[in-house]
Amino acid sequence: MSSTTVECLICGDEVPEDMMYTCSKGHRCCCVRCMARAAKVAISEKIMVRCQEKDRCDAELDEADLRELLKRVNDPAEFPDSLVDEYANNILLKAVMEIPGIIACPTPGCGNWLISSDVKRAERCKCDGCCAVFCSHCRKPYHYHCQCNEVPKFQERWIEWISGGRDRYHKDKKEAVEKVESARAEIEARNQVLRKKYQDMLADEQFKMENGRYCPKCRRIVIKEGGCDSMVCGRNYHGGNTQDGCGASFDWAQADRYVSETLAKPDEEPMKIDIPDIARSIRHVGIICDMCHTEIRGLRFSCVHCPSCNFCEKCEMGATVAHPRDHVFRIIDGIVPF
Repeated sequence: MSSTTVECLICGDEVPEDMMYTCSKGHRCCCVRCMARAAKVAISEKIMVRCQEKDRCDAELDEADLRELLKRVNDPAEFPDSLVDEYANNILLKAVMEIPGIIACPTPGCGNWLISSDVKRAERCKCDGCCAVFCSHCRKPYHYHCQCNEVPKFQERWIEWISGGRDRYHKDKKEAVEKVESARAEIEARNQVLRKKYQDMLADEQFKMENGRYCPKCRRIVIKEGGCDSMVCGRNYHGGNTQDGCGASFDWAQADRYVSETLAKPDEEPMKIDIPDIARSIRHVGIICDMCHTEIRGLRFSCVHCPSCNFCEKCEMGATVAHPRDHVFRIIDGIVPF
């Protein structure tokens, strides 16, 4: 054994020079026991064992290097030979994973492998061993009709919905609908008054067009209610019924007829109700609820993990409780999914 000692940069102990570990690139990075401990940690994390001078060396230990290292440590209780077998399996696993199109089943303990037909496209994979169905890209339960990066957003919204959002939505919608109904009744009553007022105005204008002429001097409207065609602007021809007028005399039959300028235009526009989005029953054309089998109106709940599964907002609570608990529902309001 060498009489020269060297300080291990990891544990700080002074160890014989021949008990220091030197990697394949010549770096004497630490003592063999510290190197064995580092190897044990790397193997448990299923990563490659590397030289401990990580900042300037990328040397990796192979199976033979690890076997020689454990032989030098000579401590079967802490570093058994089974570590070498596990490390060899990790190396094989790393090599397999680098093959294009090879996909490991994400089910813990399954160990099965699948081959993807198109590495660029997210595919639906089904493991022949454990029957798990998952996405070839994100390795999570397969998601239809959306991208891998969209699933967390839908999941967050779904969790918020079942954690209190559902109750708030139905409460707010009920209040909004009640306000809309109340406003609709009030506006309808006002609009009826406006329509009656407009009809009365039309009748008055119609009467004036049939019985009215313009005074040729002041253009005041003169109404003939009977008698001859001799007229005086502002009073009856033979006196009485005095009103505003210029007093000009004219022949009613020769005067210009009255022409209405407001016959087809009401004084006030009928009021319209402003319905908030939450009170609307937006139609999802052609989308049928799988529970009540009617076309969906309002919110639509579409399962991300099923090929085709949609529920309306009335059926959603009972339907999703009976659905697989790990499935996420995408909530769509009919205009923009949220």
